[in-house]
Amino acid sequence: MKKKLSAIVSSLIIAACLASCSDSSAAPGSSSQSQPQTSETSSQADTSSGKCGENAQWQLDDSGVLKITGSGEMSAMYAGAAPWYAVREKIKKAEIANGISSISAGAFSGCVNLEQAVIPDSVKTIGKSAFYNCGLKQIEIPNSVESLGECVFWDCGKLESAKIGSGVKALEYNAFCKCRKLKSISLSQGLERIGDCAFEYCDSLKSITIPNSVTSFGGNVFPTGETVISGSKGSAAETFANKYGYKFEAV
Repeated sequence: MKKKLSAIVSSLIIAACLASCSDSSAAPGSSSQSQPQTSETSSQADTSSGKCGENAQWQLDDSGVLKITGSGEMSAMYAGAAPWYAVREKIKKAEIANGISSISAGAFSGCVNLEQAVIPDSVKTIGKSAFYNCGLKQIEIPNSVESLGECVFWDCGKLESAKIGSGVKALEYNAFCKCRKLKSISLSQGLERIGDCAFEYCDSLKSITIPNSVTSFGGNVFPTGETVISGSKGSAAETFANKYGYKFEAV
């Protein structure tokens, strides 16, 4: 009887261990890849430094500045699993060194006190939900960035201004959705598409100038009828404004 009981208990322990090692369900903005062993997870003890890529490191100083140094891509991440997630509320500024080539999906998600992010010219991609629900007040995307993921600045409630570099071809789904204090957005010639809900619920965005390079618009792009759209006469921006009842101003 004791042997049978012992066998049952052993089986339960093994099952529990296997369950704890299995992948959890992915959060919004997650990567389909398993989290690399080189990254420290949010379940680990509160820490202020570590690795965030094969050749990339991070360190948070006492003043709240998160410095990411090294070269190459950041490790694959997802919302809630960045190596600094456990100390996210201490982060006030992110300084990414020249040489880092990507900002991973969900990298700064939930960093509610992050007011400033310095992005170097070496960065080419910024992943899905990378800055979701951050405390950013302004952001400038350099011309080197070619891709911005979906929901990249979604629900950044303090964001007031943004400048998008000429390398970005598309603003994807929910790019700036619910950035309710966003007043100024600068879009560069080279942008081709503005996706669904890109600026939905951006209630403070009273006007926007659309470059001639934009030829495609998704649905529910702007707050309904509240944003004045400026652009060239005969442009796709004018066609969009007339179709959906926005005021259009030729520039």
